[in-house]
Amino acid sequence: MTSKLNTVLRNVLFTILIVFAFFVCLELLARGVIGIFPSMRPEQIMLPTLQDGPIVSDNILNHKWVPSLRTSICERGIKYDFFTNAQSWVENYDIQIEKDPNVYRIFYVGDSNVQGVVPYGKNMVELVEKQLNDIYAVQGTKIEVINTGTSSYSTILYYLLIKEQILKYSPDLVIINVDMSDVPNDILYRKRLITDAQGNPLAVPPFQLAEKERYVMTPHGILELSFWHRWQLVLYKHLVFYQLMSEVLKPASRALFNDEHALVYTERWLTWHNRSADNSADWLKHEWTDIIRKNVAHSMNVLGKTIDLLRMNGVKVAVTGVPWHPQYTGFWSAKPHTILSNTAKKHGIPYLNSCEALKDSILGTPVTEYYWKSDPTHFNEKGNRHWARVQLEFLLKNRKSLLPY
Repeated sequence: MTSKLNTVLRNVLFTILIVFAFFVCLELLARGVIGIFPSMRPEQIMLPTLQDGPIVSDNILNHKWVPSLRTSICERGIKYDFFTNAQSWVENYDIQIEKDPNVYRIFYVGDSNVQGVVPYGKNMVELVEKQLNDIYAVQGTKIEVINTGTSSYSTILYYLLIKEQILKYSPDLVIINVDMSDVPNDILYRKRLITDAQGNPLAVPPFQLAEKERYVMTPHGILELSFWHRWQLVLYKHLVFYQLMSEVLKPASRALFNDEHALVYTERWLTWHNRSADNSADWLKHEWTDIIRKNVAHSMNVLGKTIDLLRMNGVKVAVTGVPWHPQYTGFWSAKPHTILSNTAKKHGIPYLNSCEALKDSILGTPVTEYYWKSDPTHFNEKGNRHWARVQLEFLLKNRKSLLPY
């Protein structure tokens, strides 16, 4: 009996070793093929998780960039140097609280699009700063444009960032760039939001590890992952063979959608990704439910509080939205930009409709012209240049109310 049991165990272990060796060989083969033909490697999409990138927890802001960071990031098919200052902002120098009299200080607030998923110096914020200084150099005014863009921030976190940090640094102008993911992301932060008696945000404490592992953010809302789904994402992230298989099987994902441009963002996701997302704040839908209207109104109320807070402190403020490529194809609604316009008008501040301003450039172009191949929600280098152009034109058009004059 013992001999038979030992034989069975040996056979089982041998089978496991054979299977393991088989998959190791497949992975080595896949890596070898990619080494010879690097263009075959799928461009990995960076799923926006609750612990995306070099992030640390913050008791008020939920999360922020690791301060004084120097690292390299490889995503969306490119590798670039990434660094932050002591304030955890995307700058290569620390910001002093006191500023010189000849300095006009502008803060750009937003999420990863404002951060710029491109090399430093090629993102919209840096381009705007350079061009403004070229204009104002003749009159001896230095324009300091500070990039506070942080991955997965939203309107609630913008309010807290401005209230707790930015106001200490004597801002002259704050430009709030609302991304299309902000309203869905607010749903998640509201689960931990602490407010005062008037409903003003006080803090969004960080998520626990179990929560970080359980959720990812999609363009339409928060997706809660099962244990198996989390393992699928781990496999996709680390195994080249698994990535290649996803390319082979992606026609199965295409069957779920009707628009080629929208597929670029979704085709490398596993087919389950859109089945159980919380879309109660999905303002990209063409038809809104009552709950979507309610959640949009909540985020716009927070945005309004942010505008009022800045103006109460004597700070100029402007608002714009970050357009996504599927909004130009009609697959996703452009209604959010109208909502932002109405909010800005209600509070009496200038509004840049970036969606309209970029329409002549982007409409009818392939997604890779201005956005990343695997992600039509983030501008590539060319997209950042054009976004900087319309931002600069907007600032100069409103020079009397927004800039030194």
